[in-house]
Amino acid sequence: MISFRQAVVSDLECIVSWVKSAEECRLWAGAGLTYPIDLEKLPADIAFEISDSRILLFKGLIAAFGQVVPKPGGISHLARIIVAPTHRGKRLGRLLTRHLLDRALAQNPYIISLNVEKDNLIAIRLYESIGFRGVFIPAFDRLKNNFYMEYSFI
Repeated sequence: MISFRQAVVSDLECIVSWVKSAEECRLWAGAGLTYPIDLEKLPADIAFEISDSRILLFKGLIAAFGQVVPKPGGISHLARIIVAPTHRGKRLGRLLTRHLLDRALAQNPYIISLNVEKDNLIAIRLYESIGFRGVFIPAFDRLKNNFYMEYSFI
């Protein structure tokens, strides 16, 4: 019923169809991606080629997407996690995040991190329940509305 696979570029058209406004785009991908999303530029904009981009399939259909992005200094960064609107509230975001975390852990990183919008309380609670903790970032290094979290290995 639930399975995971590597995402392919053609999957992005489906994922983009879930994003219906500039606000939803910001919540999904941060301020760096503009709305309406340019499907031609999207793979470059989200570092698709260098990331471990994953799809969660529910009953054979694409239901969620997320990435593990390699960062300098031995950091694996979870990014752009999204669940299809018709599948929200079914714990698929939790399953996908655990899957991404397991893939990141397999790379033996020094740190596993993620960013989430400060007002995305549902996502923050989910990440905290999995073991991520908010980390203080100096004001000069913070992104507006960004909440930076790292996975606790303890």
